[in-house]
Amino acid sequence: MMTIYTVQSIVGAEKSYSAAQGAYACSLSALGSSAGTEHRTYLFDRQLISGKKNGYIFVISNCDAAHYKVVAEPEVPNSGQRAFCSDEGGTVRASADGKATTCLSSGEVVRDGGGPTGITLVVPSTDVTGANATPSAKPATANSPAKQSRKATDRVRVSAGVMHGLQVRNVYPAYPAEAKAAGAQGSVVLHAIIGTDGNIQSLNVLSSASPLLDQAALDAVRQWTYRPYLLNGTPVEVDTQITVNFTLASR
Repeated sequence: MMTIYTVQSIVGAEKSYSAAQGAYACSLSALGSSAGTEHRTYLFDRQLISGKKNGYIFVISNCDAAHYKVVAEPEVPNSGQRAFCSDEGGTVRASADGKATTCLSSGEVVRDGGGPTGITLVVPSTDVTGANATPSAKPATANSPAKQSRKATDRVRVSAGVMHGLQVRNVYPAYPAEAKAAGAQGSVVLHAIIGTDGNIQSLNVLSSASPLLDQAALDAVRQWTYRPYLLNGTPVEVDTQITVNFTLASR
């Protein structure tokens, strides 16, 4: 469901904002406006910044430097649509009564990410970037080791959670028939290099529950695209991991 992805995009934007600013944003407008000295925009969906999209009202609440809640409630009460919510942990929950308060207090975890049955994309709740480069890193001097290192590589390690917030295009893999027949399921963890243009440059399997799942994961993720990751206002290549989780439907 598109609303689930919208909530996830807000969570990803909050992760990027917190990494750069040292605290969470307490409004959608703060995520969508240039902030700090880097003049970065963390939430690029201008419609979402208004707080309304696809028949839902989105709000950030219960917010301080270390915590926040994001809720998505149907614009039309009692419409039969679910309400959705999440927080700094990244888990998306839903309530069938369409009320944000119910979602926050006792919502059920959304396990399929809104995608096709049997395939989920896992985004870690933790957000750890490489020690040698973060969005809030101060500009290095011309002759400093950090500056020289970045000139040599132009690549930084970025967590899966941050990159999820920058994702523009997502293609779900088809569940291989051979894997289904063999009962193969589980996670395929990929190592990805994302170029300065946001396209996948290289991709390889780090670990896999079954070789029967590998090619489907690779073929799908190669089609993903992202907004460029900016370091001090300059696009850089990204070294990250992507996890695709295949789950057979229970009978």
